[in-house]
Amino acid sequence: MPTNVSAQTDKAFEANGLGVSLSEAVETTQEDAGRESQSERWVEENRKAFAEYDEVVEGNGVFSEGRRLF
Repeated sequence: MPTNVSAQTDKAFEANGLGVSLSEAVETTQEDAGRESQSERWVEENRKAFAEYDEVVEGNGVFSEGRRLF
């Protein structure tokens, strides 16, 4: 889907002079932002489970406690 993107002219010329493709940079940034957003959403969706697990560990310890060699 074609999209318009605004960029600072001097930064765009500088990047172009360094051989950086503005299209590739935008795509990479968009992909990174999407992954970060998915990760944040996953953490939020699972926050309750994390808290419940922490309570279990706090009350009972972890399975291998006392058996680890490190």
